[in-house]
Amino acid sequence: MSRKKLLIAIMIGVFLVVIFNLCTTRIIAADAQEITSNAYTIMAGKNSLDEDVTYITKVTPDTTVSTFKSNIQTSSTMQIYDLSDEAVTADDATIATGMSLKMGDDTQYVIVVTADINADGKLTIADVSRLKVYMVGLTTLDDAEMKAADINYDGNVTAVDLSAAKQLVTGLLQF
Repeated sequence: MSRKKLLIAIMIGVFLVVIFNLCTTRIIAADAQEITSNAYTIMAGKNSLDEDVTYITKVTPDTTVSTFKSNIQTSSTMQIYDLSDEAVTADDATIATGMSLKMGDDTQYVIVVTADINADGKLTIADVSRLKVYMVGLTTLDDAEMKAADINYDGNVTAVDLSAAKQLVTGLLQF
């Protein structure tokens, strides 16, 4: 298969996975609190220390706190916390991978911004570079960063994700 055909096949595959994931809604009940979203996926899992963690994934880069909150449906109070566990009060602040959403009774969700591997809330060449360094084994990624690096949402971080990250940064692929 020629390089051009392979690139087209990868782009089509990533596009189909993104479309499928955008069309799905996931719901999870946590400690009698229900939280839903038509924009994001809310999923329970285990972190690398085998601790229970609930993630909110499929958040797009450059999402503000107000936009994020408007895409979450719950009857509980919500508060966003940054990577230093400080409350984020500005509605125009950018959501970043690793931030958390805490609900009324301290139920906590880890936020994952797709392709935001360096946890700044944006998709830049720095994210592509960090992913490349990870792929060659020169660095590790924490659990939230691994979920952010899984751009095609297949549960693995592979060269397909690296290719998608490059295409997203250059504008050849859109969220």
